Amino acid sequence: MKKGLKIFLIVLAVILILLIIAGSVAFAFIKNKLDKINYEEIDTANLSINENLINDINSVEGVDVTPEEFNEIKTIAIFGSDSRNIEDAYDDGRSDCIIIATINPTNKSISLVSIPRDTYVNVPGHGKTKINHAFAYGQEQLSIKTINENFGLSISEYITVSWDAVATIVDTVGGIDLEISEAEKDFINGRVDVYSKNLNKSSEKLASSGNVHLNGVQTLAHCSNRYVGNNDFERAERQRTVITTLLQVISQKNVTEINKIIDEFLPYVKTNIDVVKYSSYIPDILKYKNEYLANITSAQVPALGDASGQYIGGVYYYVPSSYEKCKQDFIKYLYGNN
Repeated sequence: MKKGLKIFLIVLAVILILLIIAGSVAFAFIKNKLDKINYEEIDTANLSINENLINDINSVEGVDVTPEEFNEIKTIAIFGSDSRNIEDAYDDGRSDCIIIATINPTNKSISLVSIPRDTYVNVPGHGKTKINHAFAYGQEQLSIKTINENFGLSISEYITVSWDAVATIVDTVGGIDLEISEAEKDFINGRVDVYSKNLNKSSEKLASSGNVHLNGVQTLAHCSNRYVGNNDFERAERQRTVITTLLQVISQKNVTEINKIIDEFLPYVKTNIDVVKYSSYIPDILKYKNEYLANITSAQVPALGDASGQYIGGVYYYVPSSYEKCKQDFIKYLYGNN
């Protein structure tokens, strides 16, 4: 398992925004909290932005987005990465979790689309290779450019979260309840000791499968699991399920609890998002919080039937059968009517 827990973690501005707005609508409060994030600019002029995206969106059958709605939709790249490795102490800094998220105020919806880490793409300046290599070569700057260039998107904002944030945030909210199969339980129990040691957090093994209450270390192990089921694809699904569950749990917390969650979580975040740009979204998200939470959709591109595992030069890649189909699927999931 090398770096499986690179997290998926908490998605995006969705989490940042929902956490914060749930706690207070005061701009001063928001500004104070977000000032604790590690803010790091990227060169937005060098991201291969698709300036024709609105036309591409409306050329896809079944998708109809007005220019006004398009301008309101926020699209964010979320990377789960860290220079450390929970099992080996070090790794090469690749992003084993890549999620593209949109917040749509018109539909009161949130979309999460995972990109498998082994997806075969062209990384500008480095040729054809795995998409997660872009992060090792050029961090968020090159990763976003790679995504935009290969899939025709116009992403310019990102959130990067360190893998150990998973255990911290889950413990801070008091744990989460998930359906865990017997095989998943065995996997978690086989990883708990090493994860506990490297995170310096105590944890016990699961006594049973079924509907189980997981602590932070156990959740982290569950999110890293690519050996039960359909390897990386089912792992990405587990990660999106954890994200959705966390959103639901956090939404039920009171102001004091959410304030603590924010303080615990933000130090693990790096982003280039400008809080001022998002402050206008807060009243809408606060007013329609239940609608947003009820309209969270998740998917993966390329889907299982739209790519195949191939060995090229002795290296395994997940090769899309049609990059054009991938582009259209991104549009459907991110900009379609959920």
